[in-house]
Amino acid sequence: MRTLTSKTFTVTPRMLPRPGRLVLKLVALDAAGNVSEPVAITLTRTAVPTHPSVLPSWAWQLDRWQSAPVASRGNRPAAPAHPAAWYGKWRAWHRRPVRVSLG
Repeated sequence: MRTLTSKTFTVTPRMLPRPGRLVLKLVALDAAGNVSEPVAITLTRTAVPTHPSVLPSWAWQLDRWQSAPVASRGNRPAAPAHPAAWYGKWRAWHRRPVRVSLG
């Protein structure tokens, strides 16, 4: 759960490896503690990733390592000296945030 203080926020739907939908449910809470009915917002990812249908384990391990806080990373996982060109495109697509504006 996340508390918003403005009408615009950013979501990074990292676990949509293929085009698909992510449904967010929003509720409003006023100063008196009243909670609104939930409102569903559907985010649709339509881009087609340009990577193999099965990612090599080194790609997932490298992605997790790159995404971890620097202080807890440890040693860089084994990966090709020059990762395939699709890895950079996949990572950029996989981590691309979605900006959502409300009313």
